[in-house]
Amino acid sequence: MNTGFQQLNAAINTLSNEVGCGSKTQWSIIIGFSSVTITILAGFGFLALQPIEDNITRIGEDAKVQTASTSTANATLVDKMVSKDEMQWRTQRGVECGQRPSRRPGAAR
Repeated sequence: MNTGFQQLNAAINTLSNEVGCGSKTQWSIIIGFSSVTITILAGFGFLALQPIEDNITRIGEDAKVQTASTSTANATLVDKMVSKDEMQWRTQRGVECGQRPSRRPGAAR
């Protein structure tokens, strides 16, 4: 393992000497290294953000389904709902019917 690190260190030193010995700046190496670095970072960024985008899409779809379900439930509730005025009318009719004498056959009059 120590030998491997020594070889890696020697290779880095050789590359450093080649870049540093030239009288001109090695723009092609700098641009190439920068483009590779940017590509790798963009790939990591995509991999990191893709699950978030997938979850946002799934949450949006779930919200649409939930909205449709809620709308259906509200429509059913409104159809079965009795208004306050109708409830008072029903109560009054019940009281009136309770006060009337029975009209069943054989009932005392």
